[in-house]
Amino acid sequence: FKFKNTGKTPLIISNATATCGCTIPEYPTKPIPPNAEGTIKVVFNSEGKMGLQDKVVTVTSNANPSTTFLHLIGEVIEKK
Repeated sequence: FKFKNTGKTPLIISNATATCGCTIPEYPTKPIPPNAEGTIKVVFNSEGKMGLQDKVVTVTSNANPSTTFLHLIGEVIEKK
């Protein structure tokens, strides 16, 4: 997930958590200056997960609002 800090102060992401252990977010630990871009990388392990998936990553920061939800949506199909 790419994002841009459109605020007037540095964006500080204090945490990013997922709804299950199969989804692992990696977020920037250094402040993102105004007008700069950043990336939150999310890795999803689909082992044992079939069908439609909607995994939620909760991002906590000094932004307004302080909590943002990222949805990783996709369908896992059996490879034949």
